[in-house]
Amino acid sequence: MTILKVVYGDTNLEVPANTDINALKAAMAENFPELKNANVTTEGNVITFSAKAGTKGANNMENLQVVYGDTRLEVPVGTDLNALKAAMAENFPELKNSNVSQEGNIITFSAKAGTKGAGDMENLKVVYGDTQLEVPVGTDIAALKAAMAENFPELKNANVEQVGNTVTFSAKAGTKGVGDVLKVVYGDTNLEVPVGTDIASLKGAMAENFPELKNANVVQEGNTITFSAKAGTKGN
Repeated sequence: MTILKVVYGDTNLEVPANTDINALKAAMAENFPELKNANVTTEGNVITFSAKAGTKGANNMENLQVVYGDTRLEVPVGTDLNALKAAMAENFPELKNSNVSQEGNIITFSAKAGTKGAGDMENLKVVYGDTQLEVPVGTDIAALKAAMAENFPELKNANVEQVGNTVTFSAKAGTKGVGDVLKVVYGDTNLEVPVGTDIASLKGAMAENFPELKNANVVQEGNTITFSAKAGTKGN
């Protein structure tokens, strides 16, 4: 499957061929506010973004380094600090009222004393069959259950066991889809979803990530579901 390379300073991304350019511009501006009125050039399959002269952060492509425990991130110089705080709190709930210090281009986050999860930077390991995830210590278990059930419908009424920092999910006996997965294939993309996943929901999710699959051809052989864009579909 052909891809487009998106370049902005030191940032390199890949998106499906024929991704809607306006949607791409909007997504880049959301993540990099200084690209609200960006210069965009296309050469072959490479799309290059640059901030217009005078735009906040336009003339300095050096990134800010964001540090939280063992987590290291990079964001563009000029990123709004309040937006960064909100994004960090969304991913790490214990940073809702965090301490934030900046030295040069390094921004360090730390949870305030007494904040849920503040004193333990080790992640929780979430295990479901062959799936293993990591979430911050202090993640609300009810929210975690809801998120797991959203991705794995058979976990709606899951058995959940925590031993130390390992949280193990298992579907209750008789629950649809226990113990098996469907393989989803689209070009070079390979995914796994639980047996029993609603096909209409799967189509919707694929179309959301790959706009050219809005009216896709879908073929299932055994436990393999293959997606392909219809001829003439935008982005095919």
